[in-house]
Amino acid sequence: MILVHIVHLAQAIGVHRNTIRNWVKSGKIQCRPGPGKGLLFTPEGFAALLEAFHLAPESLHPRELGRTWGGRPPGLAAPVHRCKGRNPCPAKPSARLW
Repeated sequence: MILVHIVHLAQAIGVHRNTIRNWVKSGKIQCRPGPGKGLLFTPEGFAALLEAFHLAPESLHPRELGRTWGGRPPGLAAPVHRCKGRNPCPAKPSARLW
């Protein structure tokens, strides 16, 4: 998936950011909402966007998002288990003290 900030796309095309949002809702731009104010494109959808609006990829400041080991998005650390042997374990709400 390719992440593009909605403001960068609006500036490159020369329209208001709400116009981009309307185009996404109507299907004129094939993508889905991403994190923050970003839009997520498939590589094919990104190529179609560039071709349709005659844009250079570097003008949009795209970020490639992929899966990392463990299926977590980049930059998201694995949860850390910190119970240190306490019973009941706060990380496991089903654990009971008998």
